[in-house]
Amino acid sequence: MMGAKIHWDEGRKKWFVRVYQGGRQYKRYVGRDRGEAQAVADVINADLDRASEYSQLAFPPRYAVNGEDGLRWWLANYRFKRSTHDLNRGRIENHLIPYFGRMDLRNLRALDVRQYADSRFATGCSAHSVKGEVSILRRVLNSLVENGALERNPIPRIMTSVAESARAHPNPNRAESRDAWTPEEAWCLLEFAKCHEPKWYPILMFYFQTGARLGEGLALRWDSVDLFGRNIHIRRAVAAGEEGEPKWGKQRHVPISDELLEVLKWLARRRRISEPWKSPELVFLSPRGKQILKRVLQRAWERIRSRAHTDHGVRP
Repeated sequence: MMGAKIHWDEGRKKWFVRVYQGGRQYKRYVGRDRGEAQAVADVINADLDRASEYSQLAFPPRYAVNGEDGLRWWLANYRFKRSTHDLNRGRIENHLIPYFGRMDLRNLRALDVRQYADSRFATGCSAHSVKGEVSILRRVLNSLVENGALERNPIPRIMTSVAESARAHPNPNRAESRDAWTPEEAWCLLEFAKCHEPKWYPILMFYFQTGARLGEGLALRWDSVDLFGRNIHIRRAVAAGEEGEPKWGKQRHVPISDELLEVLKWLARRRRISEPWKSPELVFLSPRGKQILKRVLQRAWERIRSRAHTDHGVRP
């Protein structure tokens, strides 16, 4: 079953779109306007219909492979997190199809990619964005080869063209690289949070001690925390409001430091969780006892950094 329907969330007082796709479902909150929510649902349903159509495309060997068909076929047949899917769809629809859509991918040349990169850099686009877009094209070509639509990848070193274009278009406004905080600055930030925003201190300690990504901390549950073996199994992450696998699907274990161990034990006692390693509850909750929203945590972190910079001179 595939499709999108609108629903009202009485708790949040908002309309949201529930999407069913490939045996999975996810929510996308819109707002208090029913018409706006229905418009979002209509767009998603149109995307799903088109994806279903393109997922069944067949490319006979030795026949022309239209760029638009190849790009949309790849997007319809490969599964991503919803946030990654939306990012890839935007890059394909807004940039790759307008440029490569009418080309026969069998005859694609390095010069075509170089000219595409030149055109993107000329608009002020960052190297990171251009590499991301051309990386999609590279994966499309490789997938078409694997499925027999192409005999070979016409541009095996496709990223070289992007690198050459980037060197030819230096960006004078590119921000200089910034050093990481020193250990002293990091501890100053944590101590400031502990004194002035104590409810955010545990999750910030977790991030500083483990180097985990933002969504990984938001999705961490007690049954992934081994207080005796002193390690944490990172196996879930929140992205665009949807809980799924970590980035690139790579699970991993990270050690628990002495400082983090004390914080986690304190949290378990405070929440009255006698055997936390058996509990499916989230480790970190908002001050109201609910799942932490990314934007709320980011606002709290910005407050802490700003005040620590003003009061103690810590780099923001």
